[in-house]
Amino acid sequence: MSERKAIDGALRRFLDEQAAASGPRAQITGPGRVRMLRAIMLGALESRASIPGLPNEVETRDLEIAPGLAARLYMPLCEPAGAIVVSVEYRLAPEHPYPAALEDTLAAVHWAGEHAAEWGGDPARLALGGDSAGANLSAVAANRLCAAAGARALCALLLLFPVTDHPSAGHASYEENATGYGLDANGMRWL
Repeated sequence: MSERKAIDGALRRFLDEQAAASGPRAQITGPGRVRMLRAIMLGALESRASIPGLPNEVETRDLEIAPGLAARLYMPLCEPAGAIVVSVEYRLAPEHPYPAALEDTLAAVHWAGEHAAEWGGDPARLALGGDSAGANLSAVAANRLCAAAGARALCALLLLFPVTDHPSAGHASYEENATGYGLDANGMRWL
């Protein structure tokens, strides 16, 4: 087993501040609770002060990339990488069971390839990314695109803490990091 490293001090302070701001954490009891916790975390990120290296002003445009599929275009959020970001509001379970979110992800990739040049992007340099469940969707969509004949090729994947296995897989991290990091092991088991 590898040596366990201490969590970064700045990250620990952020997690502690978020825990204090949201009050006592109740056990996750349903989709509404999960969405509320996610909204709290996203709100904290969006209300951040400027981050060195990122532009202070970001242009956004709300789009409908397919009937009922909304997205937001961010420019120049990833200017150092020469990228434009399209954030997709894919359909969420349990109201929209699998494969709805995956279908939305694939539709977004195809849309981005068809419309990239309109926003100054390069359709031959598409990347896909996400965090948590979004990272899982990105990984599955990338696999589907690789397997499909004539599908758009991706040049990169950015997977932030992807959910790629089930808690029952028995990984030590489910015990070692069970609490104190926002989403706890019991919450993951419920999800």
